[in-house]
Amino acid sequence: MILWIAFGTGASFLILLIPFVWVGYVWNRIKDPHRELDSIPAPSVRIIRYFYKTSDRIAKSWIFRTIIYLSVAVVLSTFAIIDVIDCDNESLDVRIQNQECQHPWYFTYSCTLAILGIYGFFRIQFIVKFILCVLSLVAYTCTMFFFRADVFDGINVDDGSSPAIAPVYAHLIYLIEIIMLLHIMDRQMEYINRLDFIWKIKLTEEHKVASITHATNAVLIHNILPVQIAKMYLDPARMGQGYSRSYTDVAVMFASIPNFMDFYTETDLNDQGIKCLQLLNEIIVDFDNALFEFDDVEKIKVIGSTYMAACGLEVNERGRTSSSRFPSAEFGYISSRKHSNENQPNIEKRRRSLVTIVKFAAAMMVKLRGINKDAFQDFELRIGIDSGPIVAGVIGAQKPLYDIWGDTVNMASRMDSTGVNGNIQIAARSANLLTQSGVKCAFRGKIKVKGKEKLIPAYFVRLNENFEVQFGSEIDKHCTQTHDNACY
Repeated sequence: MILWIAFGTGASFLILLIPFVWVGYVWNRIKDPHRELDSIPAPSVRIIRYFYKTSDRIAKSWIFRTIIYLSVAVVLSTFAIIDVIDCDNESLDVRIQNQECQHPWYFTYSCTLAILGIYGFFRIQFIVKFILCVLSLVAYTCTMFFFRADVFDGINVDDGSSPAIAPVYAHLIYLIEIIMLLHIMDRQMEYINRLDFIWKIKLTEEHKVASITHATNAVLIHNILPVQIAKMYLDPARMGQGYSRSYTDVAVMFASIPNFMDFYTETDLNDQGIKCLQLLNEIIVDFDNALFEFDDVEKIKVIGSTYMAACGLEVNERGRTSSSRFPSAEFGYISSRKHSNENQPNIEKRRRSLVTIVKFAAAMMVKLRGINKDAFQDFELRIGIDSGPIVAGVIGAQKPLYDIWGDTVNMASRMDSTGVNGNIQIAARSANLLTQSGVKCAFRGKIKVKGKEKLIPAYFVRLNENFEVQFGSEIDKHCTQTHDNACY
């Protein structure tokens, strides 16, 4: 009777314990079988949500886990000992016939199952398991030698006892061997788990470093390449490939600060020129910030104190790529074939690009005026702009550089180098397009440009005193190279 009461109570306790410890694990495996989610929503049903939160709390708390483990271990050990104590003395001599009191090895095997249950918990320290198993062994040994020695006396050799030792000692040696074997296996498993834990921590740290490195590389590559092209170069499948594309309606700008070289000196007063470069950096950063207001304008590069930008590139993945890891000196990886749909001149697009780049140039002048006011300087921008066909591409493998080439780029550079401080100089074809868009232009005169046999007409974009682009429908014919106020 005592045995059935103990079994019923212990079994009820273990059954009631199941939802409190297993609901969280089962729910997480159902919702996230591959363990890819950062967070898993709790169940909507109230009772299931209660079991879920409780099991999650138990899984995260070593105190709760230890209490539950000790409770289960005590229940299992108690079952094995009560089974021996509840054996009927009167049936010992006829236990094989009526089975009222089982064979002694049955009780030892029951104790062995209890010990296996104690060692079945993986998230409990091995020393705790070993101590509990030793205590269970001590309790079972006391039962064998003192409380129920009559159960283990008079055992036949044929029933499994060794003839060399007393029957009761055979049971004790058997349990000791089981405990030592399980302890060694558990110690080895804990060592492997600890080693695996250390490797996971190291792998997590390396993964974090790799993620930071990848993010840093992405930021750097996005700072030196247009967004879409940067995505191509971040793709491992396209690593080492060149890129090129032809455009027909691009506006190119060169903006120089001619008097910066007069300002730059390497003396102890300016820390051997470092303070001069710091001021130049502030200027370039302000120019970069102005780009946020002009989404279509793409910064190309900075050469000394000259800022180069272009509008109308519409950078995407439609450009051509090459499998050559290193482009040739003649840029042979850039195909000379033209896309039929992309290389037809679009006058409207070219006008929009010109107007946008002119507005950006005027915004740069405003930025520079603010810096002059704060730094007590008198820097002036000399800007040259032209529009037309260009070829854009990426050169280099280790340090890729996005750049543009063509007669349009050369002409914009010449408009800058032959320009006048404080003005935006453009060639005739760009002036005509700007005039059609309502931007006022002033004829400067014909100038000598390197690479051109004849003198070419040059124009200034009309700006007011606040460096705002003026709009009108005619070209002012009276602005000359003498830096007339009509050019402003």
